[in-house]
Amino acid sequence: MVNTAQMSLEMVHIAREDAALSGSLDEEAPQQSAANGRERAANGALQSPPGRRRRPGRCCGLSSLGRGKKIMVIIVLLSVPLVASGIVNVWQAVRKSPQTLVAPSSLCPQGWHRNGSWDYLFSDRESNWPDSQNNCSSLGGSLVKLETEMEKDFIMNNMKKDLYWLGIRRKDEEPWHFPNASIFHNLSLNEKEGNCAFLNEDRVDASVCSFSRLWICRKPVNAH
Repeated sequence: MVNTAQMSLEMVHIAREDAALSGSLDEEAPQQSAANGRERAANGALQSPPGRRRRPGRCCGLSSLGRGKKIMVIIVLLSVPLVASGIVNVWQAVRKSPQTLVAPSSLCPQGWHRNGSWDYLFSDRESNWPDSQNNCSSLGGSLVKLETEMEKDFIMNNMKKDLYWLGIRRKDEEPWHFPNASIFHNLSLNEKEGNCAFLNEDRVDASVCSFSRLWICRKPVNAH
């Protein structure tokens, strides 16, 4: 890049000297032509037939016009590498500039699945119901309760196995309370089976809370 710039400066210097020389010749040419005319007039001016006298400075004018075109061509040729160099520099600067990243708060945490305004985590290890609830609490969420038909369909489509703890538990001999029991087509829990509910394929069953099962956590998107 440095050699190209030095060469460009030298060519511009040569072009300027050529233009200055051309201007000097153009100024001297009419004076020399006038002096020659006076000399021819003194000697009788018999060398050129009448009507065919040369116009003073005509050849010099054509020569000057040719030099001007050459200078313009040289200037254009010198500007091409400079413009190209500028484009390359701008492109490299844009390529090296840091890219705008999406804010981490808008990204779904690793291992979680987003559905609407909630993020869900399907565990790959089993634990009893109290430990499962504590695991979800430590992650900023709680065991899922399946509150809508859309949420239930999302859970069903992402289940890797059949049995997952739900965030529904009752006290001994008390009735079950579900956020929305209407979304379950088969909700017939045996009162004697246990006090903790779990998802068994497309139905909800009850079990002893000390059994180990997989679990599903849910937390709001803005809880990260």
